Amino acid sequence: MSVVNLDHLAGIGQEEPAFRGPLRANTSARRATAVLVDEHGAGDWDTLAAGFDDVSYDQTAAFSDLRWGEDRISRMLLVQGDDVVAGARVAILTQPGFSQGLAYLRGGPFWRRHGVAPDPRLYRAAIEAIRTEYCVRRGHHLVVTPRFHPEFSPLEASMLEAEGFRARRASPDPHRYFVNLGIDRERQMESLDQGWRRNLRKALAHDLEITLGDSEADMERFIGLNASLKRRKRFHDQGHALLLPELARALPPSLRPQIALAYHRGQPVAGAAIVLAGDVAQYLFGGSDGAMLKLNAGYALQWWLIERLSGLGCQWYDLGGESLSEGLRQFKRGLVGREGRIVEANVDYERSGSATGRMIAEMMFGVRAAKRFYMKLLNA
Repeated sequence: MSVVNLDHLAGIGQEEPAFRGPLRANTSARRATAVLVDEHGAGDWDTLAAGFDDVSYDQTAAFSDLRWGEDRISRMLLVQGDDVVAGARVAILTQPGFSQGLAYLRGGPFWRRHGVAPDPRLYRAAIEAIRTEYCVRRGHHLVVTPRFHPEFSPLEASMLEAEGFRARRASPDPHRYFVNLGIDRERQMESLDQGWRRNLRKALAHDLEITLGDSEADMERFIGLNASLKRRKRFHDQGHALLLPELARALPPSLRPQIALAYHRGQPVAGAAIVLAGDVAQYLFGGSDGAMLKLNAGYALQWWLIERLSGLGCQWYDLGGESLSEGLRQFKRGLVGREGRIVEANVDYERSGSATGRMIAEMMFGVRAAKRFYMKLLNA
Protein backbone atom coordinates (compact mmCIF):
# COMPACT_ATOMS: atom_id res chain seq x y z
CA MET A 1 0.00 0.00 0.00
CA SER A 2 1.12 3.54 -0.72
CA VAL A 3 -0.63 6.60 0.72
CA VAL A 4 0.53 9.86 -0.83
CA ASN A 5 -0.53 13.31 0.32
CA LEU A 6 -1.72 15.42 -2.62
CA ASP A 7 -1.09 18.84 -1.07
CA HIS A 8 2.16 19.27 -2.98
CA LEU A 9 0.82 17.65 -6.16
CA ALA A 10 -2.25 19.67 -7.02
CA GLY A 11 -2.70 22.16 -4.24
CA ILE A 12 -6.28 21.11 -3.60
CA GLY A 13 -5.95 19.02 -0.44
CA GLN A 14 -7.07 19.93 3.03
CA GLU A 15 -5.49 17.38 5.35
CA GLU A 16 -4.27 13.78 5.43
CA PRO A 17 -7.44 11.65 5.57
CA ALA A 18 -8.07 9.16 8.31
CA PHE A 19 -8.72 6.12 6.14
CA ARG A 20 -11.33 3.99 7.90
CA GLY A 21 -13.81 1.35 6.84
CA PRO A 22 -14.97 0.44 3.32
CA LEU A 23 -14.40 2.73 0.38
CA ARG A 24 -17.36 4.33 -1.37
CA ALA A 25 -17.85 6.76 -4.19
CA ASN A 26 -17.89 10.39 -3.18
CA THR A 27 -21.23 12.04 -2.53
CA SER A 28 -20.03 15.63 -2.52
CA ALA A 29 -17.68 17.90 -4.41
CA ARG A 30 -15.00 17.71 -1.73
CA ARG A 31 -11.48 17.66 -3.08
CA ALA A 32 -9.13 14.70 -3.09
CA THR A 33 -6.29 14.71 -0.58
CA ALA A 34 -4.70 11.27 -0.73
CA VAL A 35 -3.89 8.36 -3.02
CA LEU A 36 -4.07 4.63 -2.40
CA VAL A 37 -1.90 2.51 -4.69
CA ASP A 38 -2.52 -1.24 -5.10
CA GLU A 39 -4.59 -1.28 -1.95
CA HIS A 40 -8.09 -1.90 -3.27
CA GLY A 41 -8.67 -5.35 -4.80
CA ALA A 42 -10.92 -6.34 -7.67
CA GLY A 43 -13.72 -7.57 -5.39
CA ASP A 44 -15.99 -4.53 -5.49
CA TRP A 45 -13.97 -2.28 -7.81
CA ASP A 46 -16.53 -2.47 -10.62
CA THR A 47 -19.45 -1.66 -8.35
CA LEU A 48 -17.57 1.42 -7.19
CA ALA A 49 -16.51 2.44 -10.72
CA ALA A 50 -20.09 2.09 -11.97
CA GLY A 51 -20.97 5.15 -9.88
CA PHE A 52 -18.95 7.41 -12.21
CA ASP A 53 -20.28 8.95 -15.43
CA ASP A 54 -16.93 8.45 -17.16
CA VAL A 55 -16.41 4.76 -16.40
CA SER A 56 -15.14 2.72 -19.36
CA TYR A 57 -14.71 -1.03 -19.88
CA ASP A 58 -10.94 -0.55 -19.88
CA GLN A 59 -11.22 0.74 -16.32
CA THR A 60 -13.25 -2.21 -15.01
CA ALA A 61 -11.60 -5.12 -13.25
CA ALA A 62 -13.66 -7.62 -15.26
CA PHE A 63 -12.36 -6.45 -18.64
CA SER A 64 -8.86 -5.17 -17.81
CA ASP A 65 -7.92 -8.34 -15.90
CA LEU A 66 -9.06 -10.46 -18.85
CA ARG A 67 -7.24 -8.28 -21.36
CA TRP A 68 -3.91 -7.81 -19.57
CA GLY A 69 -3.88 -10.34 -16.73
CA GLU A 70 -4.60 -9.42 -13.12
CA ASP A 71 -0.92 -9.60 -12.15
CA ARG A 72 -0.08 -6.85 -14.66
CA ILE A 73 -2.62 -4.34 -13.36
CA SER A 74 -1.81 -1.60 -10.86
CA ARG A 75 -4.72 0.16 -9.13
CA MET A 76 -4.93 3.72 -7.90
CA LEU A 77 -7.70 5.52 -6.01
CA LEU A 78 -7.92 9.15 -4.96
CA VAL A 79 -9.81 9.49 -1.70
CA GLN A 80 -11.19 12.15 0.60
CA GLY A 81 -11.82 10.62 3.98
CA ASP A 82 -13.64 7.40 3.10
CA ASP A 83 -14.92 8.72 -0.24
CA VAL A 84 -13.47 7.82 -3.63
CA VAL A 85 -13.28 10.80 -5.97
CA ALA A 86 -11.19 9.35 -8.83
CA GLY A 87 -9.53 6.09 -9.84
CA ALA A 88 -7.47 4.31 -12.46
CA ARG A 89 -6.33 0.85 -13.50
CA VAL A 90 -2.92 0.95 -15.17
CA ALA A 91 -1.41 -1.95 -17.12
CA ILE A 92 2.29 -2.43 -16.31
CA LEU A 93 4.06 -4.04 -19.26
CA THR A 94 7.72 -4.96 -18.92
CA GLN A 95 10.20 -7.32 -20.53
CA PRO A 96 12.14 -10.16 -18.84
CA GLY A 97 15.11 -8.80 -16.95
CA PHE A 98 13.77 -5.22 -16.77
CA SER A 99 11.85 -3.66 -13.90
CA GLN A 100 10.94 -0.59 -15.96
CA GLY A 101 8.70 -0.56 -18.99
CA LEU A 102 5.36 0.77 -20.18
CA ALA A 103 2.63 1.97 -17.82
CA TYR A 104 -0.50 2.09 -19.97
CA LEU A 105 -3.67 3.88 -18.84
CA ARG A 106 -6.50 3.49 -21.34
CA GLY A 107 -9.95 5.04 -20.96
CA GLY A 108 -9.18 6.72 -17.65
CA PRO A 109 -8.83 7.93 -15.04
CA PHE A 110 -12.48 8.13 -14.02
CA TRP A 111 -13.28 11.29 -12.04
CA ARG A 112 -16.85 12.44 -12.86
CA ARG A 113 -19.12 11.04 -10.16
CA HIS A 114 -22.76 10.54 -11.17
CA GLY A 115 -24.93 13.33 -9.78
CA VAL A 116 -21.97 15.55 -8.81
CA ALA A 117 -20.85 18.60 -10.79
CA PRO A 118 -17.53 17.79 -12.53
CA ASP A 119 -14.47 19.41 -10.92
CA PRO A 120 -11.58 19.44 -13.43
CA ARG A 121 -9.14 19.84 -10.54
CA LEU A 122 -9.84 16.22 -9.67
CA TYR A 123 -8.68 15.12 -13.12
CA ARG A 124 -5.53 17.22 -12.85
CA ALA A 125 -4.82 15.82 -9.38
CA ALA A 126 -5.37 12.26 -10.60
CA ILE A 127 -3.01 12.72 -13.57
CA GLU A 128 -0.33 14.26 -11.38
CA ALA A 129 -0.61 11.41 -8.87
CA ILE A 130 -0.42 8.85 -11.69
CA ARG A 131 2.64 10.55 -13.18
CA THR A 132 4.34 10.72 -9.78
CA GLU A 133 3.72 7.03 -9.05
CA TYR A 134 4.49 5.45 -12.42
CA CYS A 135 7.04 7.84 -13.95
CA VAL A 136 8.90 9.36 -10.99
CA ARG A 137 8.65 6.57 -8.44
CA ARG A 138 8.77 3.49 -10.70
CA GLY A 139 10.56 4.86 -13.77
CA HIS A 140 8.05 3.64 -16.35
CA HIS A 141 7.16 5.28 -19.62
CA LEU A 142 3.57 6.43 -19.00
CA VAL A 143 1.00 6.50 -21.82
CA VAL A 144 -2.53 7.80 -21.25
CA THR A 145 -5.35 7.33 -23.78
CA PRO A 146 -8.28 9.38 -22.44
CA ARG A 147 -11.83 8.05 -22.56
CA PHE A 148 -13.62 9.08 -25.72
CA HIS A 149 -16.22 11.81 -25.14
CA PRO A 150 -17.41 14.69 -27.37
CA GLU A 151 -17.40 17.21 -24.54
CA PHE A 152 -14.75 16.08 -22.07
CA SER A 153 -12.05 14.68 -24.38
CA PRO A 154 -10.80 18.18 -25.39
CA LEU A 155 -10.75 19.29 -21.74
CA GLU A 156 -8.78 16.24 -20.63
CA ALA A 157 -6.36 16.61 -23.55
CA SER A 158 -5.66 20.23 -22.64
CA MET A 159 -4.97 19.30 -19.01
CA LEU A 160 -2.63 16.49 -20.06
CA GLU A 161 -0.70 18.91 -22.23
CA ALA A 162 -0.60 21.43 -19.38
CA GLU A 163 0.93 18.71 -17.20
CA GLY A 164 3.76 18.17 -19.69
CA PHE A 165 2.37 15.19 -21.63
CA ARG A 166 2.86 15.17 -25.38
CA ALA A 167 0.74 13.51 -28.05
CA ARG A 168 2.30 10.53 -29.78
CA ARG A 169 2.38 9.97 -33.53
CA ALA A 170 -0.88 10.07 -35.51
CA SER A 171 -3.23 7.19 -34.81
CA PRO A 172 -4.33 4.79 -37.58
CA ASP A 173 -7.83 5.02 -36.05
CA PRO A 174 -8.21 8.82 -35.76
CA HIS A 175 -11.95 9.37 -35.41
CA ARG A 176 -14.81 8.36 -33.13
CA TYR A 177 -18.47 8.61 -34.12
CA PHE A 178 -21.08 9.86 -31.62
CA VAL A 179 -24.85 10.06 -32.05
CA ASN A 180 -26.49 12.84 -30.03
CA LEU A 181 -29.15 11.24 -27.82
CA GLY A 182 -30.27 14.53 -26.33
CA ILE A 183 -32.61 15.47 -29.18
CA ASP A 184 -36.17 14.37 -29.92
CA ARG A 185 -37.21 11.81 -32.54
CA GLU A 186 -38.10 14.39 -35.19
CA ARG A 187 -34.77 16.19 -34.93
CA GLN A 188 -32.96 12.84 -34.92
CA MET A 189 -34.65 11.86 -38.16
CA GLU A 190 -33.84 15.22 -39.74
CA SER A 191 -30.23 14.87 -38.61
CA LEU A 192 -29.74 11.64 -40.57
CA ASP A 193 -27.99 11.65 -43.91
CA GLN A 194 -30.47 11.51 -46.79
CA GLY A 195 -29.21 8.13 -47.97
CA TRP A 196 -29.41 6.77 -44.41
CA ARG A 197 -33.08 7.86 -44.14
CA ARG A 198 -33.86 6.19 -47.45
CA ASN A 199 -32.36 2.88 -46.31
CA LEU A 200 -34.13 3.18 -42.96
CA ARG A 201 -37.52 3.53 -44.68
CA LYS A 202 -36.79 0.37 -46.67
CA ALA A 203 -35.85 -1.48 -43.49
CA LEU A 204 -38.96 -0.35 -41.62
CA ALA A 205 -41.12 -1.76 -44.44
CA HIS A 206 -40.03 -5.27 -43.46
CA ASP A 207 -41.62 -7.08 -40.54
CA LEU A 208 -38.68 -6.91 -38.15
CA GLU A 209 -38.94 -7.59 -34.43
CA ILE A 210 -36.19 -6.08 -32.26
CA THR A 211 -35.35 -7.01 -28.67
CA LEU A 212 -32.80 -5.92 -26.06
CA GLY A 213 -31.62 -8.33 -23.36
CA ASP A 214 -28.67 -9.90 -21.59
CA SER A 215 -29.61 -13.57 -21.31
CA GLU A 216 -27.22 -16.37 -22.21
CA ALA A 217 -29.47 -17.24 -25.16
CA ASP A 218 -29.23 -13.65 -26.46
CA MET A 219 -25.45 -13.79 -26.20
CA GLU A 220 -25.22 -17.14 -27.99
CA ARG A 221 -27.37 -15.87 -30.85
CA PHE A 222 -25.31 -12.70 -31.10
CA ILE A 223 -21.96 -14.53 -31.07
CA GLY A 224 -23.25 -16.65 -33.95
CA LEU A 225 -24.19 -13.51 -35.93
CA ASN A 226 -20.83 -11.93 -35.13
CA ALA A 227 -18.99 -15.01 -36.40
CA SER A 228 -21.14 -14.99 -39.55
CA LEU A 229 -20.26 -11.34 -40.20
CA LYS A 230 -16.54 -11.95 -39.77
CA ARG A 231 -16.62 -14.94 -42.11
CA ARG A 232 -18.50 -13.00 -44.76
CA LYS A 233 -16.27 -9.93 -44.49
CA ARG A 234 -13.13 -12.02 -43.90
CA PHE A 235 -12.40 -10.01 -40.77
CA HIS A 236 -9.74 -11.21 -38.36
CA ASP A 237 -9.84 -10.00 -34.75
CA GLN A 238 -8.85 -11.08 -31.24
CA GLY A 239 -12.21 -12.70 -30.52
CA HIS A 240 -13.26 -10.20 -27.83
CA ALA A 241 -16.92 -10.88 -28.61
CA LEU A 242 -16.41 -14.32 -27.08
CA LEU A 243 -15.75 -12.60 -23.74
CA LEU A 244 -19.32 -11.25 -23.54
CA PRO A 245 -20.76 -14.09 -21.41
CA GLU A 246 -17.88 -13.89 -18.95
CA LEU A 247 -18.20 -10.09 -18.70
CA ALA A 248 -21.94 -10.44 -18.12
CA ARG A 249 -21.28 -12.77 -15.20
CA ALA A 250 -18.55 -10.63 -13.64
CA LEU A 251 -19.84 -7.07 -14.02
CA PRO A 252 -22.48 -5.34 -11.88
CA PRO A 253 -25.92 -5.09 -13.57
CA SER A 254 -25.48 -1.49 -14.72
CA LEU A 255 -22.33 -2.36 -16.70
CA ARG A 256 -23.30 -5.70 -18.18
CA PRO A 257 -23.27 -5.91 -21.98
CA GLN A 258 -26.70 -5.68 -23.58
CA ILE A 259 -27.62 -7.54 -26.77
CA ALA A 260 -29.93 -6.01 -29.37
CA LEU A 261 -31.27 -8.53 -31.89
CA ALA A 262 -33.35 -7.99 -35.00
CA TYR A 263 -35.55 -10.95 -36.00
CA HIS A 264 -37.20 -11.62 -39.34
CA ARG A 265 -39.82 -14.37 -39.35
CA GLY A 266 -38.46 -15.67 -36.09
CA GLN A 267 -34.83 -15.82 -37.19
CA PRO A 268 -32.12 -13.44 -35.89
CA VAL A 269 -30.64 -11.52 -38.83
CA ALA A 270 -28.69 -8.68 -37.18
CA GLY A 271 -27.38 -7.84 -33.75
CA ALA A 272 -25.36 -5.37 -31.70
CA ALA A 273 -23.62 -5.68 -28.36
CA ILE A 274 -23.70 -2.43 -26.40
CA VAL A 275 -22.94 -1.21 -22.89
CA LEU A 276 -24.42 1.72 -20.98
CA ALA A 277 -21.30 3.15 -19.36
CA GLY A 278 -22.12 6.31 -17.44
CA ASP A 279 -23.33 9.07 -19.74
CA VAL A 280 -22.34 7.19 -22.92
CA ALA A 281 -23.87 4.12 -24.52
CA GLN A 282 -21.11 2.32 -26.40
CA TYR A 283 -21.40 0.02 -29.39
CA LEU A 284 -19.04 -2.89 -28.77
CA PHE A 285 -19.56 -5.41 -31.58
CA GLY A 286 -21.92 -6.09 -34.45
CA GLY A 287 -23.17 -9.18 -36.18
CA SER A 288 -25.39 -10.19 -39.09
CA ASP A 289 -26.10 -12.93 -41.58
CA GLY A 290 -26.51 -12.60 -45.33
CA ALA A 291 -30.23 -11.84 -45.05
CA MET A 292 -29.41 -8.52 -43.42
CA LEU A 293 -28.24 -7.12 -46.73
CA LYS A 294 -31.61 -7.29 -48.49
CA LEU A 295 -33.59 -6.42 -45.35
CA ASN A 296 -31.42 -3.43 -44.36
CA ALA A 297 -31.86 -4.79 -40.84
CA GLY A 298 -28.84 -2.90 -39.53
CA TYR A 299 -30.60 0.40 -40.21
CA ALA A 300 -33.76 -0.61 -38.36
CA LEU A 301 -31.71 -2.05 -35.49
CA GLN A 302 -29.65 1.10 -34.94
CA TRP A 303 -32.66 3.40 -35.24
CA TRP A 304 -34.55 1.31 -32.68
CA LEU A 305 -31.53 1.42 -30.36
CA ILE A 306 -31.28 5.21 -30.60
CA GLU A 307 -34.94 5.59 -29.64
CA ARG A 308 -34.49 3.18 -26.74
CA LEU A 309 -31.24 4.71 -25.48
CA SER A 310 -32.63 8.24 -25.60
CA GLY A 311 -35.01 7.31 -22.80
CA LEU A 312 -32.36 5.75 -20.56
CA GLY A 313 -30.45 8.88 -19.58
CA CYS A 314 -27.47 8.52 -21.91
CA GLN A 315 -26.25 11.69 -23.62
CA TRP A 316 -24.27 10.08 -26.44
CA TYR A 317 -24.15 6.82 -28.40
CA ASP A 318 -20.57 5.90 -29.26
CA LEU A 319 -20.50 3.97 -32.55
CA GLY A 320 -16.80 3.22 -32.27
CA GLY A 321 -13.84 4.22 -34.37
CA GLU A 322 -12.89 4.09 -38.01
CA SER A 323 -14.01 0.98 -39.84
CA LEU A 324 -12.05 -1.20 -42.21
CA SER A 325 -14.45 -0.59 -45.09
CA GLU A 326 -15.66 2.65 -46.61
CA GLY A 327 -19.21 1.30 -46.55
CA LEU A 328 -19.17 1.05 -42.75
CA ARG A 329 -17.64 4.51 -42.45
CA GLN A 330 -20.47 5.93 -44.56
CA PHE A 331 -22.99 4.04 -42.40
CA LYS A 332 -21.59 5.65 -39.24
CA ARG A 333 -21.31 9.13 -40.73
CA GLY A 334 -24.89 8.94 -41.98
CA LEU A 335 -26.20 7.85 -38.59
CA VAL A 336 -24.23 10.51 -36.70
CA GLY A 337 -25.75 13.07 -39.05
CA ARG A 338 -25.74 16.82 -38.56
CA GLU A 339 -26.48 16.80 -34.83
CA GLY A 340 -23.87 14.24 -33.77
CA ARG A 341 -20.12 14.55 -33.42
CA ILE A 342 -17.11 13.02 -35.13
CA VAL A 343 -14.21 13.61 -32.74
CA GLU A 344 -10.49 12.99 -32.72
CA ALA A 345 -9.83 9.79 -30.82
CA ASN A 346 -7.22 7.16 -29.92
CA VAL A 347 -4.68 9.86 -29.16
CA ASP A 348 -1.96 8.64 -26.79
CA TYR A 349 -0.34 11.16 -24.41
CA GLU A 350 3.03 10.24 -22.92
CA ARG A 351 5.56 11.14 -20.24
CA SER A 352 8.79 9.26 -19.74
CA GLY A 353 10.22 8.27 -16.37
CA SER A 354 13.48 6.71 -17.57
CA ALA A 355 15.46 5.93 -20.71
CA THR A 356 14.95 2.20 -20.11
CA GLY A 357 11.20 2.58 -19.73
CA ARG A 358 11.00 4.60 -22.92
CA MET A 359 13.09 2.07 -24.85
CA ILE A 360 10.85 -0.82 -23.74
CA ALA A 361 7.71 1.19 -24.53
CA GLU A 362 8.90 2.12 -28.03
CA MET A 363 9.66 -1.52 -28.74
CA MET A 364 6.13 -2.50 -27.65
CA PHE A 365 4.53 0.22 -29.74
CA GLY A 366 6.56 -0.96 -32.72
CA VAL A 367 5.19 -4.47 -32.26
CA ARG A 368 1.66 -3.08 -31.93
CA ALA A 369 2.04 -1.07 -35.15
CA ALA A 370 3.33 -4.13 -37.01
CA LYS A 371 0.40 -6.21 -35.72
CA ARG A 372 -2.13 -3.57 -36.82
CA PHE A 373 -0.53 -3.46 -40.28
CA TYR A 374 -0.71 -7.24 -40.51
CA MET A 375 -4.39 -7.27 -39.45
CA LYS A 376 -5.13 -4.58 -42.03
CA LEU A 377 -3.58 -6.76 -44.72
CA LEU A 378 -5.62 -9.76 -43.56
CA ASN A 379 -8.83 -7.73 -43.62
CA ALA A 380 -8.11 -6.01 -46.94
